[in-house]
Amino acid sequence: MRTLQVAVALTGATLAAAISVTSLASADEKTTIKLIETSKDGDFTVLMQDKDMGRLVYTFSFHATNRQIKGGDFLDASTNTGEGYADLTQGRGLTSGMDLYEKDGNKFNVSWAGECYQGESDGKSADHCSGSWSVVPASGTGRFAGLTGGGEWRSQSLPSGDYIVEKDGSFAR
Repeated sequence: MRTLQVAVALTGATLAAAISVTSLASADEKTTIKLIETSKDGDFTVLMQDKDMGRLVYTFSFHATNRQIKGGDFLDASTNTGEGYADLTQGRGLTSGMDLYEKDGNKFNVSWAGECYQGESDGKSADHCSGSWSVVPASGTGRFAGLTGGGEWRSQSLPSGDYIVEKDGSFAR
């Protein structure tokens, strides 16, 4: 069983994440790891914007590299490529997407979905999102074959324009 926690900061096309995972390197081994993920590129495409209704529909993508800073190398130097979709009206709505984690030719997918709303942080307007994530069944190859798991995530925009995302959950094989 693996435990996953993620903190993500997003500034424009830059995504930084710290992930700590209790992971199974093999069927009988457990390891606690921590990763830092930084996105070097990304895309944000507005599909529809209706200012009268306050509606914004968009897609986004990113590409990141994980650097494991604690507990082995289960996801060290892995890449995380993700795409998502959001449909917000008056600052509230749904978001969903999928990420592909890859290391040394071994891959697995994670799907996620949640709800976003506008609130406040330190007296300023802030976006908040939360939802769930899960490993896509049978998506793992090589060292990730048979990987299962899931959990919850939460995010909040900061006054600086960055986003903090935390994920909690577990992996198993």
